[in-house]
Amino acid sequence: MRLMSVCGLTNQLKLVMIKMNNILVSVKNLTTAFKMGGRYTTVIDDVSFDIYKNEALGIVGESGSGKSVTAKSIMRLNPVTVSKVLNGKIVYDGTQDVLELSEKEMCSYRGNKISMIFQEPMSSLNPIMTCGNQIGEAIMLHQKISKKEAREKSIDILQKTGMPSPEKRIDSYPHELSGGMRQRVMIAIALSCGPHLLIADEPTTALDPTIQAQILDLIRGIQTKANMSVLYITHDLGVVAEMCQRIIIMYCGCIMEIADTYDLFTDPLHPYSQGLLNAIPKMNEDKEWLHNIKGTVPHFTEIPQGCVFCTRCPEACDSCRDTRPKLTKIGERREVACHRVIHRLRRDQ
Repeated sequence: MRLMSVCGLTNQLKLVMIKMNNILVSVKNLTTAFKMGGRYTTVIDDVSFDIYKNEALGIVGESGSGKSVTAKSIMRLNPVTVSKVLNGKIVYDGTQDVLELSEKEMCSYRGNKISMIFQEPMSSLNPIMTCGNQIGEAIMLHQKISKKEAREKSIDILQKTGMPSPEKRIDSYPHELSGGMRQRVMIAIALSCGPHLLIADEPTTALDPTIQAQILDLIRGIQTKANMSVLYITHDLGVVAEMCQRIIIMYCGCIMEIADTYDLFTDPLHPYSQGLLNAIPKMNEDKEWLHNIKGTVPHFTEIPQGCVFCTRCPEACDSCRDTRPKLTKIGERREVACHRVIHRLRRDQ
């Protein structure tokens, strides 16, 4: 885990200010359901957040929190045979609701406007196509250029990702490459048409720490040069501490807290955010056992009617179990969904 200490959350993260009126993607009241046992069950429940231009935003939570489903909803990649959006909007650049686009229009939207890096490059890449053909296919889909020009551009993009000997690797098949090389191919495909937003879904899964660092540094460098927004989907707080200006904490398909990175690490408000941060081992503490959040993430068919975290929360009260708290704005750049926190902050004002 590449976790920075609170002191390591430097002035660069503390002082970064995203223009609040500079929104690239706005997710509004998104509710997504999947078919389970013959009926649709809500897995993303009334989720709202914004992604600003040139911003690095992280979505963090345990497995089963709905992070990847949220990301795939933005790309409209959830399988239509077993899922559907029950409510909400996903507005791109203030003008176009992505959910209203036809599938033909989505083909232009994906890749050109927003691209995605998936968790497992080995299963995401086509095993019977060379890496060059897969990158070139993405380029030719959106740009009117010849196959030769697409190949030259593919080599150039691979070189920018730090791929060793790109003119040779372009003719390799995915199984002939290491995990880090395959991830670079995925990044090359995602960046081939210059998207405005890159969604990175667990981009360093199954990679050793050295390669993880290289991939994250690569994404950060490309983001800076291309003035691109990045949405990181991860369970690793170390990644968002180092890479993101803002963080969304998700649990059971709901947003628990949204905050600037520095604020979240120095003063987490929601009990779930506190639990996640307390579970991180600290170099200056000598403990035999790490802190853990009691219990497990409930199945989506067993979500409590009140706060979704109430069955595991050490501070839960009757109102938590009876009524679901709404994500409430606390100050200009922070939101939290917790009855006790909202009551306390209002009382102290």
